[in-house]
Amino acid sequence: MLNGCSLLTIGYKNKYVKVPHGHIWVEGDHHGHSFDSNAFGPVSDIHYESLYVCSWRANSI
Repeated sequence: MLNGCSLLTIGYKNKYVKVPHGHIWVEGDHHGHSFDSNAFGPVSDIHYESLYVCSWRANSI
């Protein structure tokens, strides 16, 4: 998720998070086995040069 967005988390200490400006929310592909923002929170976007976004609905595969 890009900065400034609000989202419902999966396993983060807060159920809802507003990603601060200058930060991104990163998620892995397998809840429970991914080390992502649900474990460590929003990440400063100065550490990233690019962003890849992939989204699909599981029932459409």
